[in-house]
Parts: sequence; C-alpha cells; structure tokens
Amino acid sequence: SARLCLINTSGEELTKEGDYHEHGLKRDSGAVLQSEGIIPVRRGNLWGFIDLSGKELVKPQFLAGTHFKEGLAAVSLDNHNYFYIDRSGKVIVAGKFLSAGAFADGRAIIEDRLGRAVIDKTGRRLFDASGVEDYSDGLYLWKDPAKSPESRYSQHSFD
Repeated sequence: SARLCLINTSGEELTKEGDYHEHGLKRDSGAVLQSEGIIPVRRGNLWGFIDLSGKELVKPQFLAGTHFKEGLAAVSLDNHNYFYIDRSGKVIVAGKFLSAGAFADGRAIIEDRLGRAVIDKTGRRLFDASGVEDYSDGLYLWKDPAKSPESRYSQHSFD
C-alpha cells in the first residue's frame, strides 16, 4: 500500500507512516493541509491536531472538526453538536451548535436550536443570521430582504 506522511519544504518527515490516516481537510479544490500552523489529522475515525513540526497539540478525539481560524477550531464529539477549542484543546466557546463556521473578525456564523446567528468569541449571539449568505472584510451578504439584522439576541448568552 502507499506510504502516507507529511514532509516539510526541506524534505524532512513530520509524521511517520501509520501515525495518521489523513492529513488536512478535503475541499472542492483539493486538500487544505494547514491553517495558522496547525494541521488537522485523523487516526482511525477520530480527528486531532498537530503543529508544523509534527508535534501533537490535541490528540485525536473528535468525530469532526475544522481548520483553525483566529485561534479557534470548531469540533464535535458526536458529529451533531459543535463547539470551539483553542490550540491546546481547551473549550473556548461552549455550545451545542448544529453547524459552526470559521471565525473572521471575531465573529462566526452558527446554527443551533434557536436558528442561525452570528456569535462573538464568548458565544454571545449578536444577531439573527437566517438571511446571511456570506461574510468578507467587515460586510455580510444578506439575502432575505424580509429579515432585518437587528440585534434581538444582544443580551442572550448560553452554555
């Protein structure tokens, strides 16, 4: 069978054969190996994270995960409830999110039992995101003109 390992730009091996079954996350255009110097890796069915030297930062323990953005990655223990961790594996934004997008400019789009919302890094709901299509450089693309981005969740936080 084929040998699978990561090598750096000098040709040095960072992971040994058999350490992990998958490196990076698959995207439409191919694999994205790392973000912010952290590589998602899969051992068996579980995902964890290593740094660019091959050192394990967070042991494989999650059924699903994302790349790190702004120091946080969304992960799930059951493939249904996502929360955010830092590079040491500490839970930073607790929650039972059905989906959890990447942080950008200190905000992320999540979906939970209350619906889609934009949250900050404390988990505080900033506003309803049911009409949000995309985010870039301080602007949200709002699709539904019947919706208003008023802050109906401004005082609500949750665990």
